Amino acid sequence: MAIHQQREHTSVVSFFKIICRWHILDEKIKLPTEFTNKCGLKLPNPVILKVVDGNQKKVHWTKINGSIWFIGKEWKEFLENYSVSHGHLLLFKYCLVASCFGVQIFDSTTLEIDYPYHELNYDDYEDYYEDDDDEDVVDVVKLQYDQYQLKDKSESIADAIRSDRLERKDSNPSFEVVMQDSYINGGRCMAVPSNFAREYMKEGGYLLRVADGRTWKVMYKTWSGDGMPCKKCKLQKGWAKFSQGNKLEKDDVCVFELVNNNCNGSCSTIIPTFNVLIHRNHIGSSY
Repeated sequence: MAIHQQREHTSVVSFFKIICRWHILDEKIKLPTEFTNKCGLKLPNPVILKVVDGNQKKVHWTKINGSIWFIGKEWKEFLENYSVSHGHLLLFKYCLVASCFGVQIFDSTTLEIDYPYHELNYDDYEDYYEDDDDEDVVDVVKLQYDQYQLKDKSESIADAIRSDRLERKDSNPSFEVVMQDSYINGGRCMAVPSNFAREYMKEGGYLLRVADGRTWKVMYKTWSGDGMPCKKCKLQKGWAKFSQGNKLEKDDVCVFELVNNNCNGSCSTIIPTFNVLIHRNHIGSSY
């Protein structure tokens, strides 16, 4: 994510957002803090998103812990209308004069999408959002997006996960695990970070749920042996079925979010559940 105001006198503030799976699942996205500090006080609510195909969408926003978020039904409808998914990039250009956003949408291959409308209106779009002096202005947004696309794919995955973590830092506890050979291809268990396990988990059954609603039950166990400085913490029985059912591969990254927890034993009939987001070791692939 980047924000760029090209000159002090310019009437346009630009930034982009790389869409992660959580943005789709949670139906919300946080605008950059720099944008909120600069434009938040005068930002209309709802604000208009004007896409180059001529379509306009009013989207309400809300403040959470001082940050502006697009959230709820209108934002969800906007994403669905353009089939926005994980790995897409949205380029926002906020016009201070018109108090609305121009939006361009790029897919995970870096190409601008084929918009669902036949007549694209770039001329009217650029009347609001073009730069006053293209010769002297470096397009920082494009430069940073190009740099993002040139990163090693493992760095791209890490950036997506880092973005997930930052935007969900006030949400449910979570941890990430990079898939190793021992966890897949017949592996029957997966190690859980010990610091997370100590704080949030107890031995017993857990439910793993992926984005399409499928679930697997696994058993969590800990043990320590002679000379071991700390306990080993692993998901065991049921893990192999989860791994095979989701066709996990080496270097895939799984993000486990604990959405209900029975660690304190307050409701013994509820099985503690992890939502699991799988970042595939392929650019633009995740679910």
